[in-house]
Amino acid sequence: MSTEAKIKQLIVKVSNGMVKEDMITMDADLRKDLGLDSLAMMELLVMIEDAFGISVGIEDAQAASTLRLTLSNLEKYLKP
Repeated sequence: MSTEAKIKQLIVKVSNGMVKEDMITMDADLRKDLGLDSLAMMELLVMIEDAFGISVGIEDAQAASTLRLTLSNLEKYLKP
């Protein structure tokens, strides 16, 4: 499974099914367009950290407002 597909799957899970995978575009705002609140955003961060075995810095976590930005920020943590 690609990193993008995994993140989409986690967004669907954290939204309790309110967000469908086909609603998640690269530039959809996770809060404004997909309706994730601050608690859901924190849950998503923890799920991403667990899924990829990383610890994300607070600045990167706050900047991850879209799937594109989330993937971009995640790349630097996944590089060997």
